[in-house]
This record gives sequence, structure tokens and C-alpha cells, in this order.
Amino acid sequence: MRKIKVAAATISLLLMFAFAASAQATTTHVEVRPHLTITSPASGATVTSSPVTVAGTAGSSSGVKSVTVNGVTATLYGENWTAKVPLTVGQNTLTATMTPKYGPTETASVTVTYAPSHVTPPAHITVVSRRFNGKAVLVKLACATSGSNCAGKITVRYTETVVRHHKKRRLTLVIAGKSYSIGKGHTATISAALNRTGRRLLKTRGKLATKGTVTLTQANGHATTAATFKLTLR
Repeated sequence: MRKIKVAAATISLLLMFAFAASAQATTTHVEVRPHLTITSPASGATVTSSPVTVAGTAGSSSGVKSVTVNGVTATLYGENWTAKVPLTVGQNTLTATMTPKYGPTETASVTVTYAPSHVTPPAHITVVSRRFNGKAVLVKLACATSGSNCAGKITVRYTETVVRHHKKRRLTLVIAGKSYSIGKGHTATISAALNRTGRRLLKTRGKLATKGTVTLTQANGHATTAATFKLTLR
């Protein structure tokens, strides 16, 4: 009887050790959920300079592989990180993405408003005069003093109605073009020489009623039509 009690006690003790070891092993393999925060700038803040320094913390039990903010790779300092992110005037959403060494990514976002203390007005250009000297269209342009430097292109087009297969259609041809660049507050006369098509049409028609457009390239790289003019070439 005593032997049976000893054996039972031994089995009970072994079961306790096995349960403790199993619990310890289970605890060791529990993954801590990755975390990501943006500590600066605060959501809803207004900033006056670009790029803005975005800072925060990130962590994962498997380790942090990388943190990016709007595609800009952040510099890691332990669990802290910073990134310099360019902004556009107005409201901007800053989205941070943390990629752990293992497991899914985490994201965090804040919204800020970029209001620079001084914004240079956009470029502005006007047509002062235009004339034809027999070979080229001469357009005098004035770039506004209050804005940026002016750059773009002058294009001269001729449109006529042609009949083909008993059907009328309007045909528009570019007969001259020239790029320009003028400093703010300055004027310049741009010479757009007739191309081969323009010279041929003028020779056969005797005169051409043309329309010109002046495009302006803004700081964001977008070209817009800044002015138009009409000119009869003879």
C-alpha cells in the first residue's frame, strides 16, 4: 500500500513539472502585437515649412524591418524613428507604415495643414503685341513682377475646312512654335518661325487667318494656356 502511495505521489509530481514546462514553453512563443505611433506632428496641426520632420515609435517581437512615411524611409533609433516628408500647400495626410521582420505591417496616420509663411504668387504672363514679318510670328510677352519667372511655349495654328469624299471636315495644322523663358518683371519678343507647312500654305493661300496660344508652365510642372491671340499672315 505504501508503494502505491509513493508511486502516485511521484506521478503527480511529474505531471506538475510537465504542466509547468508546457506553460513556460507556451508563454515563450507568444507573439507581442506590433505597435506603431506618430508622436509628432500632432493630427490637425498647422505647419509652416516643408519638408516636415515626422517622428514616432515602432516595435515588434520579431524586430522592425523598416518604417516609411508617405514612401519616405525613416531613420530608426531603437524603437524611435524620424522621417523628413515633403508637403504640398493645404491639407496633407501623413501615413506611416511599419514592416516587421515577420508578420503583417502596421499603419498610423495624422492629418496636417501646410501653410507656408510666404508663398510666391504663381507666374503670370500677358501678350503685349504680335506681328508677322514675312518669315516668323513675333510675339512680345510681359512676365508679371509679382510672380515667378515665366516659361512656356508659343504655338500658332491654322484651321481650314477641307472636302474629302464629299464630306466636309475642319483641319487644324501647327504652322509655327517656339519655347520661351522670361524673368519676372521683364518683357521679351519671341520669334516663332513658320515651319515647312506654314510656308507652303502661305504661298498657296496668299494669307492665313491664324490663332496663337501661349502656355505657361507653373512650379508644379503643369502647363496651362495663359493667353491667346489672332493674327492674319500675309
